Amino acid sequence: MTTASAYFSLIIPTRDRAELFKLALDSVLVQSFEDKEVIVVNDGSTGASLDAYKALEAVYPAVTFLYLPNRPNGHGQSYAMNYGVSHCSGKYIGFLDDDDYWTDPAHLSRAHASLSAQPEVELYYTNQKAFFFDGSENTKHVWLDYLDDQLAGKPQDSEMSTEVDVPFLLTSPGFAHLNCSIFKRELFDRIKGLDENIRYENDRDVFIRSIDSAHKILFNPAYVSRHHIPNHNDASNMSTIVSANQKRLYQLQIYDKGALFASKEAIRDFCMIGKGWVMKAIAEDFAANANFKLASWYARQALAALPSVKWRLYCYYLRLRSLSR
Repeated sequence: MTTASAYFSLIIPTRDRAELFKLALDSVLVQSFEDKEVIVVNDGSTGASLDAYKALEAVYPAVTFLYLPNRPNGHGQSYAMNYGVSHCSGKYIGFLDDDDYWTDPAHLSRAHASLSAQPEVELYYTNQKAFFFDGSENTKHVWLDYLDDQLAGKPQDSEMSTEVDVPFLLTSPGFAHLNCSIFKRELFDRIKGLDENIRYENDRDVFIRSIDSAHKILFNPAYVSRHHIPNHNDASNMSTIVSANQKRLYQLQIYDKGALFASKEAIRDFCMIGKGWVMKAIAEDFAANANFKLASWYARQALAALPSVKWRLYCYYLRLRSLSR
């Protein structure tokens, strides 16, 4: 149900995959909590794809459909989400990718119970499970699932939500996916929304910036979403149309921003370490392709952030290989 001023505004960006999008939309509409508005931002679909969305719009009159003009590579997920937020009325904002879906119809009811009891909370995080395109589950710690076992002994509210701080969140090797993030509108505006220049791991970027700015954060370990890991053979997916080196560049940009602008020292340290790991990955990629000059350069940058005897020896090896060619 949409009201003049909804409690939750839920934004779904989508482009050229109406069938998958319908699963995402239905998973939002079946949420037991009613005081919500749903805004769909179509990022430039054309032809038969656009017709499919128009047909769905006719079936779901309570849902707001917004249409962006066509661009060859789209406006990007960050732009589409920000555009949706600019048209929403909700006190709290949530997002859902169009190729994923929520699996827990009580997700919003549970979030509302925790947020209404503590109106000063500005961020609410949950968990999701990730699956490869063949249907098998990724059992590695990808999001905030690592934190589940760390909650023992911490006070919880009636919905099992726990107040957490930045150092606790940063013990996780992952981050909060946008499917599992709810932002108070004031916080989202304060951090100026999603960075529209970032087209890969924009959720990691907004996670870093939002926990740096938020005054109070809740984490609920419930698994509320099914995330589909992109098929790298699908050239239309946002994560696959970006080259491997471009992805690394976006990651470096995210960590550089955090190191430069974060107000919390723990986040700055986290970003410096994260940048070091990206530099290591770039060095190893170049070495695997026998580009030892660039591998050596990036390896030395990584060494500055993550010093170790083993990596220092690897830097010497790469340096010798670069001089021998």
